[in-house]
Amino acid sequence: MICKNCKTAVEDNAIECNNCGATLNNNNNKWKLAVGILFAASIGLVYFLNSDRFTTINHNPAEAAQTNALSLPPASNIQEKPVTIEQPVYIEEPVPVSVANLDKPIDEVWEIVDEAVRCVNDYYNSYSETVAFLAKNGYLYDNPAKAYVLVGDMDALTDIDEKYLEESLMFFYLKPGDLFEYSYLRVSESNELKIFAGLETRDGFAIAAENEQGGIINREDLKVVLDNYSWEHGLIRKIEFQSDEFEQIIKILGEHIGNSNGFDVRYMYRDDKYICVVASPKGQPMEVSQYILHDTGDILNIEISEIETINNHRAAINQHLPDLNQSLLPTYDLENSLKYLKNDFTDIIEAMLEAAFISEDDSPYDSFASGTSDFVYLEFNSGKRFVGHLDTGTWKMYPIENDEIGRELMWNINKKAPVFIIKQY
Repeated sequence: MICKNCKTAVEDNAIECNNCGATLNNNNNKWKLAVGILFAASIGLVYFLNSDRFTTINHNPAEAAQTNALSLPPASNIQEKPVTIEQPVYIEEPVPVSVANLDKPIDEVWEIVDEAVRCVNDYYNSYSETVAFLAKNGYLYDNPAKAYVLVGDMDALTDIDEKYLEESLMFFYLKPGDLFEYSYLRVSESNELKIFAGLETRDGFAIAAENEQGGIINREDLKVVLDNYSWEHGLIRKIEFQSDEFEQIIKILGEHIGNSNGFDVRYMYRDDKYICVVASPKGQPMEVSQYILHDTGDILNIEISEIETINNHRAAINQHLPDLNQSLLPTYDLENSLKYLKNDFTDIIEAMLEAAFISEDDSPYDSFASGTSDFVYLEFNSGKRFVGHLDTGTWKMYPIENDEIGRELMWNINKKAPVFIIKQY
């Protein structure tokens, strides 16, 4: 435990402090949970401590009830150890390119296309429960694999004849209604994405889909269609706090839900066409919602709201906005993560006060608090910010300078960490 008088660590069962002689108060009912504190400084990058240098408080309730231990090493033992964060290098997958034999007889072309339609739909139906298939730039895309779907992917996973694996088949993922204006195609006006198998000929691409007869679309018209599905809308960037566009977005969100008190923003990024926001109304940290806004250049419209209620949200967003660059979306799935959301961390805050890692000057102690069962983000009125992680029964608290460092730190701990708990603004 720690002597409150001189802040010296003493043995758990000591009656008086060996350093200053003060009587120690053993109150077995004081702690509902024990909390461990680890300080890690952040200078541009995230800093960690070695495990043997952790500043901790025993979190095991049973042990705490028996010993009432508050075990902190002297502050002089806390040392910083910088760790370089290695970001994964992501290489954008190039769109499929046709190398088809343009002199293949047309009857043979349609035989290949029809068989490909059957097999690719079998493939999709068999694996769509576990694989998020998306329309990316107008092609069928396996999002978890970060790769376009090719005919070779169906080898051994469908009953496709091996002879078709050598064909330069293309799999487009389009809405038939976007092809309807081309009178030489036999398609419906459906607004639902469908997989079109295609094979290039001298006159263009022979395409067809399940229950869509299709036809041969010339290359120029196909390019126009595919351009409308392009994910390229400029650089993805963070929206600046209290900028004109920030204030406009907050105003639109407030009007949408009938809230005039502002928002605690967890995520606000945009490209040149779409904006993604994750936010909660001020004072309501449990009410987290996700929105997609469309910037037409003249006005902002909310295209999709309450994304946190949508199962398989990436596919649902893609169905509605197939040209939205899904890299704009946060990495987490709110629909699953919000089940574990909490906002009462009184015990942690009391332990931080007791350990003098925050003081009365930081009041109010929880100007913003959000977290789950194993991660917490705390922001104090003084401006101090902390990310906490429950590790083997001990809370470790990291002071952070800004939200970006906080997210990096959480991702280093767990690639699937609920970083939406961190307040961006």
